[in-house]
Amino acid sequence: MICKRLQVIVFFERKFPTLKLLLAVILISIGQPAFAQSTSIPNSISFIPIFQPIDVTADSNYIFVIHNTCSLGKNYQHGIGSESYCPGFTSMYCFGNYQSEVLSIDKSGEENVIASLPSPFDCYQKDHIAIASGLGGFQKDRLYIAQGSWSGTNIWSTNIHGSGMTLFKADNHPLGSDVHITFDTTGTFGYAMIISGGNEVWKITSEGKSSLLAEIPIRGHHGGEGIGGVAVAPLDFGQYGGDLLVPDSGTGNIFAISPNLTLQKITFKSGASEIIFVPPNTCTFGNRETTFLSSYASDNDGSVVMYPERDFAGLGGDALIADQYNPSLVILTSNNNTLTIKEFQSNIDTQFLEGSGFVQC
Repeated sequence: MICKRLQVIVFFERKFPTLKLLLAVILISIGQPAFAQSTSIPNSISFIPIFQPIDVTADSNYIFVIHNTCSLGKNYQHGIGSESYCPGFTSMYCFGNYQSEVLSIDKSGEENVIASLPSPFDCYQKDHIAIASGLGGFQKDRLYIAQGSWSGTNIWSTNIHGSGMTLFKADNHPLGSDVHITFDTTGTFGYAMIISGGNEVWKITSEGKSSLLAEIPIRGHHGGEGIGGVAVAPLDFGQYGGDLLVPDSGTGNIFAISPNLTLQKITFKSGASEIIFVPPNTCTFGNRETTFLSSYASDNDGSVVMYPERDFAGLGGDALIADQYNPSLVILTSNNNTLTIKEFQSNIDTQFLEGSGFVQC
């Protein structure tokens, strides 16, 4: 049964000071592209208070958020003026007795709990969400949730109203407790579902058949170090067009997996825990002009943050790269053999920058 609550959404704008132009730095190494560096500035952003959001996605009618709850009652989880701190719930990195919920928020601000996921496998577990694009045999607008652990990975599926929650795939292959999920919308990986965690990247067809794409040579995948959220590059993204880009949150490096499964390391001098490509034609949620959403989380608080469409003017086809542990966003542009880094938002006022996503058309 869907539990309905009405939450007053408080929006306020934060204006960012003008960023000084960074000194251009060109990094050239054998087999590596050249990097140039410049700056960009986001305009205003709006906030929806949500207790410990872990990931967010949206279509034009609904925002979908995965967040953590505690066992002490929902009064501590939602609502302006209610206590956001969950007593005895001292760290989002050792959850204790908690459960993940999927929330939907409609254009009027009405909030629904559309799914409660099974109790976690691990103390450090984080669940991630994606909306199917309707390609590759996946039903358009269906929600898929990755729930990983060091003993196995489950992929859950439900419609946008929370009915028909099913276990799409259960796999005892461990990918760690922070498994990301996305869909190939370029087509170079068969429009498959792609999951990433630990040091591995897998693709899964709409029939549930899985295959390993790559094992990434990272320095470790415990305590926050490992593969983050991956994305397939547009075909016109220079030499990496059609490749699957994989961030290593431990080193900040990015790896490119080609459609023929050749692996190439890109030395990236910035933090990298998630990669999201800016759509060539952005869409918005409701009438709020929101086109990009991000999860700001801390041990005892959090917000879903909404960025307006104007912040991404002229950036279609570029990569937006998030740094979870030193919260910031940069834009990565590819022009033939040159990658250009543009600072988009630095020194973000949050403890952790969790999952992000663009509004889907």
